[in-house]
Amino acid sequence: MKIYERVVIDMDTLETLEAEVVEYDGPLAQCGGGKGSIPDPAPPPPEPEPKKEPDKKAMESKKDARDQTTKAAGLAKTKKTGPVGLLDEADTQKKELTAASKKKTLLGQ
Repeated sequence: MKIYERVVIDMDTLETLEAEVVEYDGPLAQCGGGKGSIPDPAPPPPEPEPKKEPDKKAMESKKDARDQTTKAAGLAKTKKTGPVGLLDEADTQKKELTAASKKKTLLGQ
């Protein structure tokens, strides 16, 4: 019986270009789980769920909550143009406060 250890095939023509073959005469074992048949193919994946429209009421309530938090913190809610486009004044003030607190921490105050 021939045992192929290495085979090189031209994929365009399906011609065997090289083959390393060994003659074998001895005991054999069969793999396959004992069924002797091809297993059933896997079922197709489930259909994706349709995209839902965003809940406008929930989005508005989140925006209102953000605005209330900004007002409670005493931060302005105005827009200005910066190098990156529109900047939120509240974001600028938050960054300044964060930088100031880091500076105090570093200076030990």
